[in-house]
Amino acid sequence: MDKNLLALTTGQAARYCFVSSDTIANWIKADCLPAQRTVGGQFRILVDDLHHFMRRHGMSTDLLDQELETRCYCWESHSGCGKPTPDSKCERCPVFQSMAFNCFYLRSLIPKAEWLCSNCNECAYFQKWAGVEMQESVQSLDMETQEVEMKPHVKIE
Repeated sequence: MDKNLLALTTGQAARYCFVSSDTIANWIKADCLPAQRTVGGQFRILVDDLHHFMRRHGMSTDLLDQELETRCYCWESHSGCGKPTPDSKCERCPVFQSMAFNCFYLRSLIPKAEWLCSNCNECAYFQKWAGVEMQESVQSLDMETQEVEMKPHVKIE
């Protein structure tokens, strides 16, 4: 089961936000935090909705990420608060434009694009979410790209 689709009670959500369950209920009633009602009238909050809410409001998602291994987009990870500003480097990045989770896969497909990070192996997002095999693959790709860029251009007639 996808952990991002897991539903939490107001008490569980409150623990991640460091507030009371009443505060969570108030946010839901004010249409600030999306939630559903059970047949019995209780609120349930999707983990993904809680994660986005917390980021939008500048709350740390460390505990939520650690316990439920929720995954944000790389630009959310780098900006720390969700959607980047229009003038940020993220807006020009093909990962943001395609709304992709695996930025490190796109890098191998579009090597000449303007990327937020110059090297995947130096990126904390990549280190957290890419598997060991992918990390080794990207490392060799980065080395090949550097070699290609260092070769002089030869005009063939």
